[in-house]
Amino acid sequence: MIKAILFDLDDTLIVEENSVVESFLEASLLVEQKYGVDAHHFAGTARIKIREIWYQLPTIEYARHISISSWEGLWAGFDGPQPEMHQFRSLASGYRFDAWMNALKAFSIEDEEMAKKLAITYPAIRGRKHILFPETINMLRTLQPHYRMAIITNGVPDLQRGKIISSGIESFFETVVISVEVGVSKPDPRIFNVALENLGIRNKQTIMVGNNPEKDVGGAASAGIKSVLINRDGADAEITHQPDFIIHDLTGLSDILKHM
Repeated sequence: MIKAILFDLDDTLIVEENSVVESFLEASLLVEQKYGVDAHHFAGTARIKIREIWYQLPTIEYARHISISSWEGLWAGFDGPQPEMHQFRSLASGYRFDAWMNALKAFSIEDEEMAKKLAITYPAIRGRKHILFPETINMLRTLQPHYRMAIITNGVPDLQRGKIISSGIESFFETVVISVEVGVSKPDPRIFNVALENLGIRNKQTIMVGNNPEKDVGGAASAGIKSVLINRDGADAEITHQPDFIIHDLTGLSDILKHM
């Protein structure tokens, strides 16, 4: 019998990728207004050019290990006692300026004031976009009386907890396990084991719900946990690890749990 449900956060409960796209586009309007560069073109190019600077930082190996992305680096506070977070904090201001400057130079724009403005504006824009999927709240309310629930997420603690609190879903979960805080990221089975230990639940009594075949499905399998893959757009993407179930949104969990 399933007694606990582990959830991924980004693009499972809360909109992440589209929020990133929208935030880049909104920030890029500043460049369009001043220089006439198409905002969509600038936004797409900026994500590529910003990534180049991210990969040049001395923190890149840790960022890869713990799954911190270049766009998270643009707005994270990097709070926390970990030495790596201290290093990120010391680099953050310079990284953000250099990243946006690199994006501007791709369009032959040499404007340090604009780079500074973008470095300040983007975090403010992204911080407003904690958007839940339409069915998230109702589904969590339905599940809460019957199952113990937890979140397992890769990323920076202040960002991930900020999303959870600002979107109003904190009260549904007994524990939130974040990669930076435990030192390992999905798909490493150890991060799943931390959640199980926090809940006091065995792996055979648990199911994992997420949108990433490798990190969520593969990681759950390595920890002996059954998995549900959310494929929201119905795309025929290559599934690197076969889930036990596939659903198109969270409402599909009801039928799966009834049969378990």
